[in-house]
Amino acid sequence: MAIADLQKILIVGHKSQQSALLDRLQSEGFVHICTAEQSVMQEQFSEPQTTGAGQNQAELLRSRLSECISFLQPHVQRPASLRERLTPRSGLALEQVEKTIQQSNADELLRVGQDLRKKLTQIDAQIDQLQKRLCTIQPWTKLDAAVENLGQSKHAVVMAGIIPDKHSWEEVVEQLKDTGIAIELINQEVWYHCLVAYAQVSATEARQALHEVDFEPANFEGLTGRPAEIIENTKNELAQLNQQRNETLAQVAELAQKVQTFGILHDHFQNLAHRDQIIGQALATKSSFFMEGWIHKTDWEKLKALVGEFNACMVEKTTPAEGEEAPVDLQNVGPVKPFEVITSLYGMPGKKDVDPTPFLAPFFAVFFGLCLTDAGYGLSLLILSLIGIRILGRGSAKLFGVLAMGGGMAVILGAITGGIFGDAPDKLGWLWLIHMRDYLLQFGFDPFKSPMIFFVLAVILGYIQIIFGQLIGFINKFKQKDIIAALCDHLTWLILLNSIVFIALAKTGMLPTWPVPICLVLLSIAAVGIVLGSQREGSRGERLGMGLFNLFSAIFYLGDVLSYLRLMGLGLVTAGIAIAVNLIASLAWQIPILGVLLAIVILIIGHIGNLLLSSLSAFVHTLRLQYVEFFPKFFAGGGAEFRPFAREWKYTKVEP
Repeated sequence: MAIADLQKILIVGHKSQQSALLDRLQSEGFVHICTAEQSVMQEQFSEPQTTGAGQNQAELLRSRLSECISFLQPHVQRPASLRERLTPRSGLALEQVEKTIQQSNADELLRVGQDLRKKLTQIDAQIDQLQKRLCTIQPWTKLDAAVENLGQSKHAVVMAGIIPDKHSWEEVVEQLKDTGIAIELINQEVWYHCLVAYAQVSATEARQALHEVDFEPANFEGLTGRPAEIIENTKNELAQLNQQRNETLAQVAELAQKVQTFGILHDHFQNLAHRDQIIGQALATKSSFFMEGWIHKTDWEKLKALVGEFNACMVEKTTPAEGEEAPVDLQNVGPVKPFEVITSLYGMPGKKDVDPTPFLAPFFAVFFGLCLTDAGYGLSLLILSLIGIRILGRGSAKLFGVLAMGGGMAVILGAITGGIFGDAPDKLGWLWLIHMRDYLLQFGFDPFKSPMIFFVLAVILGYIQIIFGQLIGFINKFKQKDIIAALCDHLTWLILLNSIVFIALAKTGMLPTWPVPICLVLLSIAAVGIVLGSQREGSRGERLGMGLFNLFSAIFYLGDVLSYLRLMGLGLVTAGIAIAVNLIASLAWQIPILGVLLAIVILIIGHIGNLLLSSLSAFVHTLRLQYVEFFPKFFAGGGAEFRPFAREWKYTKVEP
């Protein structure tokens, strides 16, 4: 529930041991290494090291392996059963990964893969060309003449071509009969495919006449023989090419069995390229290197022992320069941990910020559940999220964890609002389910029968979160001994807003009226504090003017609170669509013969679609409430994330 306490360190050593040291640091993965631009020592060096040819080679191999993997993956044999597909792939031991790297020849594998890719591309291009030839020559099957003999001679012109069927064939013949053109219809497929002949002496008139009927000469360039012969030869060539393609695909499928090896090599060279990038950017002299970084304070002894393995390297603790901020590593445990993904999407906490994760987590889960407000959808989302975590592993655990907890909250809130796949209990007529829903409704409310309860609940939750945000800001500023900011930026608003709410509730008879005069005094004091103290920069007139504007902005808090009504809107829309799906399915059920099947299809597609859209809307709008309404009350962000220099595994699942 806090931000990790980090220690800045400086590593100095001889260049001859830099690569080996970085390899050990990358294997251990607990040191955040600063880039040359981030280093406060960069002014003492003219420029960082230059990247060598070996470093470029690692990146080149990584890129080529990535392309080859993309080529092979569609040809990897997939598990036959759904159970096998849902079973997470087992991880590899690090020793097995390293053994594969040592025993594999990346250049040879790439050569084979790229040769097969090139061969398959060439075959596909030839097949495409032959298929286009077939499309071109097919309508001329009945032409009993070699296509190379068509064209111009000394005395005559004989051409094959097409004429649009804007007019009947008889009209075309009639239009051309007085022009000295002989014409024969070969085929009629959409357009007229015909053979025309005319004497050279009347070529000018003939061309004009053919132009008037939109005659377009056929293109037989590169072809010889009669069309029927060309078609037969082309089909034979296609058969041979398809056979070659199948043989090549078999070779590709065989190579695709080694896609895991390709992935291991890709990740190996990716890590090499990352290490070489660090070497290329490190501050250095002719014979030594200097690297600044950050570690958890608890890892100091571990780092000291690791660097001590290299006799030409040393490490020491250093003090951050003035204004230098340490990177941020969030440390939350249990059910709060997944919500770190929400914080990181907005930005890591700044130097004077608190970690907002534990504060947003309960609000996010409740708000997400209210947007769904359906126990059936919540349970489905919970199960799907747990499956996603199991299949995709740790890389997606945080996001799916957020969805799982949001789904779990939707189960609870949906149960006490009577939402179980809309009104499924009534449509199904299952008495036990109806009785269970009615029993749970005693502890909640029906949003459609009592929408004002939902309205008030959304407003109250919004007000609580906004006030809570101001309270966090007040406590944080007070701990930092920034008393003026704590009083003028947060405490004044806490007093002002709560006084207004108390007075309003007292006027409606919901609260006693005797504290109202006290609230008016407190409200006045808070207003004066906002006017005089909320703006502390600029001239006296500027400070007073901005203070008055800040006081006027109290009206914006009403808009902030009303923004939370989207919880009510989305909750009602989700339920409404679910009920509509059930209604349409019940109507389809009454259709003879196909009604049952159609109803099942409507239920499956309708509820899955509603679940996906509603979950997306719930996530996005709940996210917006945190970022726009909650965070600005106490959180600035802008911190850099703590990213240890470590091995990264994109295609390889390595056992921890």
